[in-house]
Amino acid sequence: MRLLLISHPFPWASGGGKRNFEVLKHFKECGHEATLVFSPFSMKLQIDIIKKQKKDIQCFFDYVGELEKKGIVIHQGSKQFIYDIFYSDSSPNRAPKILLFISAIFQIFVIDHMISDYIKKYARDLDGSYDFVYAHHENLDVIMLAHRISTKLNVPFVFLLQSEPYKLGYILVKNQKISTLKEFIFFIQAIFLNYSSYFLYHKAMNLPLFKGLFAISPSPVMISGLTGIPHKIINPSNAFDPSLLQYRVNPSGKENYALFFSRFSPEKGIFEIPLILKTVVQKIPDLHVILYGMTSESIINKFHDISHKLSVEDALIYRGFIYKGDELHHAIHRAMVTIHPSHSDSFSLSILESLALGTPVVAYAIPAFNYYYKKFEAVRLVKEGDIPAMSAAIVDIITHYEKYHEALENEDLIEFLHQHSSWKKVAQAELESFASL
Repeated sequence: MRLLLISHPFPWASGGGKRNFEVLKHFKECGHEATLVFSPFSMKLQIDIIKKQKKDIQCFFDYVGELEKKGIVIHQGSKQFIYDIFYSDSSPNRAPKILLFISAIFQIFVIDHMISDYIKKYARDLDGSYDFVYAHHENLDVIMLAHRISTKLNVPFVFLLQSEPYKLGYILVKNQKISTLKEFIFFIQAIFLNYSSYFLYHKAMNLPLFKGLFAISPSPVMISGLTGIPHKIINPSNAFDPSLLQYRVNPSGKENYALFFSRFSPEKGIFEIPLILKTVVQKIPDLHVILYGMTSESIINKFHDISHKLSVEDALIYRGFIYKGDELHHAIHRAMVTIHPSHSDSFSLSILESLALGTPVVAYAIPAFNYYYKKFEAVRLVKEGDIPAMSAAIVDIITHYEKYHEALENEDLIEFLHQHSSWKKVAQAELESFASL
């Protein structure tokens, strides 16, 4: 099978980016060919991040090179686009600031214009020899590009949902107070973008070339009301590096801290961490929280402001972003508990890797977590947004750790970890899903 794949497999961007990076490394090994194309809108934002951090473009191509070594063909037009954007004179902050202060409707016009220009200049040599055009993310720009290329080449297309495609804005607004003009504008954008995304998604799914969608759990399908659309839930849909299991051999060495490692964003509950800690330290005064994750200057400033107002800033230690390496793995293993107050997830590598490394988790009982983790005592799920309940669960785990250590050795949990310890199995399950179309 030959796939024209639209993906952004960059581990620094998100858990979804990390997942796709690991999965793509096994496509060729599983007997399938894939040509990788990048969406210009998402790539522009990623390149802006690299430029803002004053990093060389080579850091990007190091990851691309790993995929090429594993047999993934990177479309030459996409490579040229990356060089052209990176060495352009545009300010690395320019696009996000502009997009922040225009409505979502204009943003969609911007995306559409970029896609049209991209297809004319960089993707004009694509042909119809592929079996499927495969959108590897639910991002609207990726879906729009897949739709346009599919129509141009007369090749059927398929989507992969890693999160809800047009409910995220509501989730963000629901869990964030609107106290500034910037947040009000975000609220307006979220509402318009949700409605526009709904319309554009259904427009694409009503076309004859659309063959169905895949999802990494039932959650994004149900939340978005797409259960009536032909779909396949990939199983297993996520994995961790099996070498992490070596840490479970030595359960000693736990230290008096909790851990948060995820993207710093409202949907991951980052602004709730100081509120949670404020309650927890009333019972465990010397506890601190170590945080790892990708963030922006505005997010980290707001996080520090909240922490300062609650007088917990000295107990919150931000260590920056680390994609891989022993530092993060050791930090997860030594933590007493992982705090994951996410409002939007379809699986969560953070929870999976914590369990693999022998650390219990506290999280909100959102649909995906109920589906995958509810039966495991080592994962405490509390009502979404219930700060006191989450704080109480953290205190309970730390003060009764022996009980939770035994839960980490539960037979069903060990079997679950075994089933999710191979990225090759995930790649096979994803590719075999095409047979159901």
